[in-house]
Amino acid sequence: MKKRLYKATMIETVTAICLGAGLLAGCGSAVPGNAVGQEVSEPAAEQTAQEQSVEITASEQASDADPGAQHSAGETVAQNADELSAGQVSEDKGNGSVSDDDIKKAVSAYVAYMKDGDNFSDSGFAVDCRYAMIHLDDDEMPELAVVFDSSHPSGVHFLTYVEGEVKEIETFGSLGKALYEKGTGVMFGYYTGMGETFTRAACFKDGELKEEVTVEVLNLEYSFDSEEKTGYKYYDPGNSEAENNGEITEEEYNSLIGPYLPDVREYRLVDFDLLPGINDTDDPEKALMDSLSKEDELPKPDAGWYGTVIED
Repeated sequence: MKKRLYKATMIETVTAICLGAGLLAGCGSAVPGNAVGQEVSEPAAEQTAQEQSVEITASEQASDADPGAQHSAGETVAQNADELSAGQVSEDKGNGSVSDDDIKKAVSAYVAYMKDGDNFSDSGFAVDCRYAMIHLDDDEMPELAVVFDSSHPSGVHFLTYVEGEVKEIETFGSLGKALYEKGTGVMFGYYTGMGETFTRAACFKDGELKEEVTVEVLNLEYSFDSEEKTGYKYYDPGNSEAENNGEITEEEYNSLIGPYLPDVREYRLVDFDLLPGINDTDDPEKALMDSLSKEDELPKPDAGWYGTVIED
């Protein structure tokens, strides 16, 4: 028999989304068009626009009235990526936009960073790393996802280019895999071992890592400390007020991680086994731009990707 560490029902997942809606403000809605998946009526949308005295075009009014007609941040970013690959982005689009020259500088810096083993001395595999250039947040400057191998502890390094320097945002996942949601800044990954699964999510926005959530599930069958040997215990390691090393209820666990689960997000999978290597090309800078133009070809995670299956 097999058990999945995340056992939330549909009702629990919907409840988790509602409870987490406030947490997700500013990092993209869990369901396209509405943070909690509820339909917005046309009068309500018009009233909101009037109260805020926001000047919007006729097409924007139509989008507000009909959530299904809204364009997601991901669609906008996809259009930007297509324009970049076709060389259609102007040198100066104004309003703080990123120019072609900015993109070229970032790409050159990313290539140099990957080829410098000192940047990833903890792994020792920088020279042979694999990559995907992506649009993680909603600006026009692409980020870079780097993976060294598919071993158990190997996660995905998310990098950004800021003020002429490459900076690591954070590392997520294991087994050479992690998820991200295009245009919203949300990253998601987990690590499992010895009956414990640590699941982590965060949002990269305005150049900073925000809204970090880390939760843990313990399969009691593998516990050395508990006399109970069936069932699960749930923990919030960052909750200093919770007793028993941050132990929380299953409902609290679901409310924390539920809004980030793949079931309610438009994630893309970064997988070492599916990515090109930096040494597979004679022109790595062109290869990075090609990978950006193919961002939408990155696979979506399979159903049930989240969590680990434990053999009983």
